[in-house]
Amino acid sequence: TVNSIDMTSVAGLASGEIVRIGVQGDARGGGQAVALHVVNAAPVPDNATLLTNTVAMHRTGIFYHLAQRLVFRHLTALTGGRLRRAISGGGALPDNIDDFFAAAHFPLMNGYGLTETAPIISVRQPETNVRGTIGPPLTELTVQIRDLETLKPLPTGEIGFICVKGPSVMQGYYKNPNETKRILGKDGFRNTGDIGFLDEAGLLAITGRRKEVIVLVSGENIMPNVVEDELMKCREVAQCMLVGSDKKVPAALIHPNEELLLEYAQ
Repeated sequence: TVNSIDMTSVAGLASGEIVRIGVQGDARGGGQAVALHVVNAAPVPDNATLLTNTVAMHRTGIFYHLAQRLVFRHLTALTGGRLRRAISGGGALPDNIDDFFAAAHFPLMNGYGLTETAPIISVRQPETNVRGTIGPPLTELTVQIRDLETLKPLPTGEIGFICVKGPSVMQGYYKNPNETKRILGKDGFRNTGDIGFLDEAGLLAITGRRKEVIVLVSGENIMPNVVEDELMKCREVAQCMLVGSDKKVPAALIHPNEELLLEYAQ
């Protein structure tokens, strides 16, 4: 069988080059490498995903050792060779990037928080570095998952609003008691507006958002109503909605003014 691994973005190969390995026998690690060559080809999208999917299932076989030799060792060298821990935050960590660093045995931890929580709520630790989660809450904080409608606490595993209380949570908005009461509530729990759950191990996971803020993958916050209001000033726009949470850039879904378009067409 022949398998391809795109090393373009991380191995220093020329753009569009792909490493191909010919394997004879069991591709899960028992086969013998019979060929290794670099060929010119069109760039393959999503490099990290392609590489990770290839090596993640073959950590003890030839694919993993090849990736270690051609890719992962360069990553280790670039970080000095003694990196103990790196933390990702500010925006959602895409699954393919998470998978890539996990396959490379790179100590990448994922964290989560808000400005109003100064800012950390939870972060993965080496012993709780579970893909798809943002780790356990800080020991000083109390995190509850609450019903999306009633705001009543939910049992473990149920999905709802992530609410947090503790010494690092803000005391309130300056000279704005009404907004403070709305955000903190009577019991002092801050509703993050994010939706998620706590698993049986106490690890927090985010599944979505229900707040009027779009957070790009870079961590940049965008108020969609500001952009939507500007778009609605155009006569050609009947309705619009801004989207783009966890994406590189935002996008607008626009329903045009059909009557105006008919006039233009005539």
